[in-house]
Amino acid sequence: MAGYIGTAAVPQATQKRQAFTATAGQTSFATSGYSVGFVDVYMNGVKLAAADYTATNGSDVVLATAALVNDIVEIVAFTSFVASDGLAAANNLSDLQNASTARTNLGVTLPNLGVTSTAAELNNLDAVPRGSIIYGNSSAATARLSKGATGTVLTAGADDISWVAASSGGEQEFTASGSISAGNIVGINSSGTVEVMQQELSGLSQLGTVDPYVPDYNPIAADTDGNGKVLVVVAVSAGRPLAYVGTVVGTTISFGSAVEMTTATNQLQTSVTYDANAGKFLVFWEDYGNTSNKAVVGTISGTTVSFGSIITVASSSQSGVVLYNPDTQSSLIFYSSNDNRLYAKVATISGTSVSVGSALTVESGANNVYPRLSYDTAANKYLAVYQYADTKGAAKVLTVSGTSVTAGSRVEYESSGITYYNNVTYDPTANRHIIQYYYSNATRVVAGTVSGTSVTFGTFLAIPVNIYSSPYYNPVTQETILTGASYNYYYPIIFGSGNAITLGSRVQWLFSTAVTSPSNSGPRFVNLNATRNFWMFERTNKVYVQVTNQAMAKFVGLAKENISNGASGKVTVMGGINTSVSSLTAGKTYGLPQGSAVMTEIADQSSTKIFGTALSATSIYIDKGNLR
Repeated sequence: MAGYIGTAAVPQATQKRQAFTATAGQTSFATSGYSVGFVDVYMNGVKLAAADYTATNGSDVVLATAALVNDIVEIVAFTSFVASDGLAAANNLSDLQNASTARTNLGVTLPNLGVTSTAAELNNLDAVPRGSIIYGNSSAATARLSKGATGTVLTAGADDISWVAASSGGEQEFTASGSISAGNIVGINSSGTVEVMQQELSGLSQLGTVDPYVPDYNPIAADTDGNGKVLVVVAVSAGRPLAYVGTVVGTTISFGSAVEMTTATNQLQTSVTYDANAGKFLVFWEDYGNTSNKAVVGTISGTTVSFGSIITVASSSQSGVVLYNPDTQSSLIFYSSNDNRLYAKVATISGTSVSVGSALTVESGANNVYPRLSYDTAANKYLAVYQYADTKGAAKVLTVSGTSVTAGSRVEYESSGITYYNNVTYDPTANRHIIQYYYSNATRVVAGTVSGTSVTFGTFLAIPVNIYSSPYYNPVTQETILTGASYNYYYPIIFGSGNAITLGSRVQWLFSTAVTSPSNSGPRFVNLNATRNFWMFERTNKVYVQVTNQAMAKFVGLAKENISNGASGKVTVMGGINTSVSSLTAGKTYGLPQGSAVMTEIADQSSTKIFGTALSATSIYIDKGNLR
């Protein structure tokens, strides 16, 4: 084999050598075979030029000039070959202008490369236009999404992506609970979906046919068993107490006939509580004619109530309050004596009877009035609140164990200046007690926190209007409200850090506009269940009642489009402009009145029912968003 210099250390050809000793005048030499064009001829070691011989038939080599005797003729024949896995002579690159054929000729096909994409899919990667993106389309294939129009944004639907018009920042997408039409007022419910907002009201009803006296401090209670039963006790002519059983179905309330609790007169200052353990009502009141206080168990059956034996809680005593707690499954009676000392007794129901434990002297000094109670479900303690030494506001933490009660030290929340009335409620959401009292011709409110057997108070909050009634915790809306007396409004309490409080915007009463000014007794409140509240108030010596469904969703905005139940759709929220409305007047403010699901013009700019201002007949700017 001849020497080889190349890039690969392997032979690139094969060869055969044959030597002949010439006779005198010999010109033709028969070889064992060669490939035409692949042969060299040597004469006595000298390579002959191509013109010096003929080699055209693959076997014979013929000299142009005859050899001499004993000349050595050497013939070298080269044999062509195809390297293993190499490019065959037939596979040339002369057709590179045809990419498909070139790939075939070269053996470069997509399957051979382990690529499953189609050529069309791969071509999407070639020269992608500016602003376009590569994505998976609805056929699960790689595709090119062209740039959207100016101002559009990319959004994801249930399966695919697309370009949509950008919102103004006041638009969000929500899932609907129930069918929603474009322009409907919607709010978020406890399930995290949106629904049409509406607050239901019962009709306003007068309690009984006999005009009663002013309702007492706490003359109503509701069962907590989901039966929708309310017991109302009011004093009619000459202080004769009548009991009414109310049955609430939805927002409809009906009352059974009046039942005399006792035939005695001058029975005043009724306080009612519901004992969930016994499934009975406990009524406590002052027997003014006999200078004592009394208690009795009431049992509801259908639309009527029956009473057990009346007991005397204490002689030579006046009014007070009774309140049940679920921890000891008993009630506490907190009352004043004729000489204005304060006492507390545990009351326990057995069957249709009630018994009381030994009295705890809460205050032994004189001039202590207006005993009130709240129960702290976090601390499992009562907070006794009262007017101390004529003009001071004071409180003690009371602990019940069995039929006994003990008291912590006195803590003053007001050092002087209290004229009359102090009322208290407990807010379990904020874990705060709210005391409302009348101070030198104005109303004040203070918050307190129970820890162990003591209580700490924050700085009082002065109320800009006179509110004679009580604070109430509304578990439906999870807020404490201050009820108005001579005003048809209430005010929510807003809690800050510690015991700091502020007053929220006033809210118009839920009651019918037919009763525009309740008397100084103020409204009375009791919660019925997770969605409904019962209200009672007096005006011109008549008692009225009303039921509200306050399980309102929290205001979100106005639906921008029709949304089917369970589907997702757009809602115009705070800061946005809704154009799915009609018949508005530009510049007017609109909101949701009580008992309505229809957007209505509201002229009173202080109303918390306003949520937006009309820009035109068909557009409204959601600029408030404070609908309560």
